[in-house]
Amino acid sequence: GARFAGAAMFDRARFARNAMFNGASFAGKATFKSVSFAGAARFGPGVFAGVHFAGDALFSGASFAGKAMFNAATFDGDGAWFDGASFAGKATFALAGFAGDALFAGTSFGGDARFDGASFDEDALFNEATFASTIHFVAATFLRKPVLSTAWIRADNGAYKHGRHSWPAGWEVTDEPPTAL
Repeated sequence: GARFAGAAMFDRARFARNAMFNGASFAGKATFKSVSFAGAARFGPGVFAGVHFAGDALFSGASFAGKAMFNAATFDGDGAWFDGASFAGKATFALAGFAGDALFAGTSFGGDARFDGASFDEDALFNEATFASTIHFVAATFLRKPVLSTAWIRADNGAYKHGRHSWPAGWEVTDEPPTAL
């Protein structure tokens, strides 16, 4: 995969087709703020699969129209920011490792969200996230108490509610409806 020796800035870039970052290595800060991925985005076995982020990884406000695959990606910086990001299709973070904070605050998941086998060493924040499909955390590990306050998932009848998923022990869930969907 590609090697980025310093900071890599893709802010506001538009990828009209599939973006393949499989096996890439980012030695410095990697910023993908407000990036638009029209096709699949692969950062691991998949789009971003197997990617190593040695510094902070910022995907704040990014838009993923197709599958977003971060399988086996490692985030070794202080944080991985996906706040305000939008995943229209399936988002997979299976076996991903988050050494710093994992911030998914205000993130919208339109398809299945898979975090099977992922490890979270610091804060895992999913507050105000919206899940339109199923969330998977099979064999995921959390070294700190994760937060899922005011997060909502869509039930089969189209209404948003809590309870479609069996939340991991310690998750905080509120009964306040989302302000805008």
